[in-house]
Amino acid sequence: MKKLYVFLTAAMLAAAMAPPAAAAGVLTAREARAAAQAAVPEGSVWVNTEDDDGRFEVRLYNDVKQEKYEVKVSRATGKVVSFDSERSDSRGGSQVALTEEQAKAIVTAEFPGAQILSCTLEKDDGLFEYHIEFTAESVYGEMDIHPQTGVVLERDLHVGTRPTPTDISTLITAKRAMELAQARVPSAIVTDVDLEREDGAWFYEVEMVKNGVEYNVILDAMDGKVLWSGFHHDVWEDAVDSAVSGQQTEKSILSDAEVRRIAQSRVPGAAIHKCKLDHDDGRLIYEIEMKKGGLEYELEIDAYSGSILNYEVDDD
Repeated sequence: MKKLYVFLTAAMLAAAMAPPAAAAGVLTAREARAAAQAAVPEGSVWVNTEDDDGRFEVRLYNDVKQEKYEVKVSRATGKVVSFDSERSDSRGGSQVALTEEQAKAIVTAEFPGAQILSCTLEKDDGLFEYHIEFTAESVYGEMDIHPQTGVVLERDLHVGTRPTPTDISTLITAKRAMELAQARVPSAIVTDVDLEREDGAWFYEVEMVKNGVEYNVILDAMDGKVLWSGFHHDVWEDAVDSAVSGQQTEKSILSDAEVRRIAQSRVPGAAIHKCKLDHDDGRLIYEIEMKKGGLEYELEIDAYSGSILNYEVDDD
């Protein structure tokens, strides 16, 4: 299992170094999909492709590995520029069985010769995971490792050379990028901020959520100018469900607001700090995490019916 993604290094490097699949600006979604398919495990199912400001975001799902992938392909060059993976169950462990060195070895098994920049044991929602940042030949990024099983929970990989403090000293900060993006979409909650470089230009990609809608804002990292902004409803998990089952449902998925009302009716006055649509054993569910009076509540709610499937209380 540790060797599972060794092929990924070669696939990403080949995609990064290969000549453009098409002339600048005319790469098709089909060509982007083919490039992305080459960078994921065999048997992965294509979910959808989105055109995101000069890049195609290709999403795929592997039912055997229970992993979902997002591969970004440059529309201008036809090259893979980033690769993300996430286990369907991306939770950490309650115990720590692996040493720090063993966790690092999992990264270097996938990327031989990688330089480990940091390795920290983190705790999220009461569970442990190793968070490792590294840089390798023409690839750099982060990986989260399960501290008991050694399974890679998440990968966030970028093709290219990791930026140095000198490289980014003249750029605006991530905090400033968040402020500028939120000015574009007032009251939106920032879920991710990435500093990226393509063809020598630096930019921030800020992802946000507001009222169940996902927003993306691209800013010039030199002066903060908004280069592009857009929004879409998050259909990832619904698309995964359809891709795996091969069937479409006529039912509509409950909105974020509706699910929040259901959760708070179960625990009145609780503050919700996570509301996520997920795919679990062929079923679409909302995962809810709330806090009230020193207690933490976790609920799983059927995304179609609103039925509460699981309810847990933790005083940790």
